[in-house]
Amino acid sequence: MFLIDKNDLLDTKTILKIINQYQTNELPKMKKWANYYAGKHEILNKRYHDTTKPCNRIITNFCATIADNYLGYMTGNSINYETDSAEVIDVLKYNDYQEQDKELLRNALIYGYGAEIAWVDEDGKIRFTALDSREVIPVYYNTIEKEKLACVIRMYPADSINDNPDWIVEIYMADRTCTYKSTHSLESLELLDEKPNYFNQVPVCIMPLNEAWESVYAGVIGLSDAYNQILSGEIDDFDSFADAY
Repeated sequence: MFLIDKNDLLDTKTILKIINQYQTNELPKMKKWANYYAGKHEILNKRYHDTTKPCNRIITNFCATIADNYLGYMTGNSINYETDSAEVIDVLKYNDYQEQDKELLRNALIYGYGAEIAWVDEDGKIRFTALDSREVIPVYYNTIEKEKLACVIRMYPADSINDNPDWIVEIYMADRTCTYKSTHSLESLELLDEKPNYFNQVPVCIMPLNEAWESVYAGVIGLSDAYNQILSGEIDDFDSFADAY
């Protein structure tokens, strides 16, 4: 989460500054949380100078267990929406809201916040879908509440072919959406498209998981590393003992 003054100009210079700070300070944490959910833990880097010594790398993935159990508990039964508007119910069903709710919460559990974007498709239907939180940078006004979105920045690779692809940067504001392109080094932004936003508010919903905007298992990563290290070391000792006989 980033804060700006209401009088600050959201020009390309400010946007690039926010993106660079995000990539330096926030994205590394989110990548680590994603790795731990996927079972890519620190124990995989374990090495011994003596290459003949057993070197087990046992992973007990408490992180994924915590996130998946929480997700199952919260979404095992579909979330119910109560409204007198048949149109709202139609929009929810049209967008398969159960799956979108589940993906929104999954992202929040892993990355500390979830993001969901709304738009109007070519048939005039309201659509919404969960976004990868690693692509989404929420920017709020620096007011007492700190809850009013100034804009949401979404950036993602322009392709999956090149090793260092260009970036597509989308800026969602209350009145319009601007799409830019930048080189991989993010030194400047080239405007590709600008169109009005018919929702009259930032069309991205941000759902923080907690006040710290941290993964649900951020606090147990150190404990998980210690457990993996101890368990792996004990199996190393057992293998060494077995090899001796």
